[in-house]
Amino acid sequence: MRRQKEGEFDKFINWIEHLKNASNEGKLILVQGKRDKDKLAGFGIKSNAIEFFTKPEERFIEKITDLGKECILLFNVDKSSEKLAERVKTELRQQGVKVNTRFRKFLYVMEVKEVRALLPYLEKHLATSWRDRSELVLPRIFKAGASQKELKKRLKTE
Repeated sequence: MRRQKEGEFDKFINWIEHLKNASNEGKLILVQGKRDKDKLAGFGIKSNAIEFFTKPEERFIEKITDLGKECILLFNVDKSSEKLAERVKTELRQQGVKVNTRFRKFLYVMEVKEVRALLPYLEKHLATSWRDRSELVLPRIFKAGASQKELKKRLKTE
């Protein structure tokens, strides 16, 4: 069981690192809400590389198209979000924007329904390997600041 958790933890670390690298390469990350954007920024992903969905949908599509970048669609994975993600993906592709959905598939694999639920998921399901490796791993995945301090505090009290 412990090895399985470590394997899942390593997969998560790699996922975050790949997402960071993609944002550093200029790819735009599209999320559904401001809280999703804030959570990803808390993992050290540049906040200017993250856009959250705004209505009306047409203006959002136009804004992303005008930026002319490849984007990563990282909407939530519930039923209503699935329909929205499909519409946004189709519209962007029709406008010539390359849309990457590979990162979103990871949410299905990890059984996380929302981007903002990533940290609680890690605390709940991967806490054992986290405690053992917190000093080595936390600086890699979290930017310096309140998020890291808060997490270290939680790990010490559990």
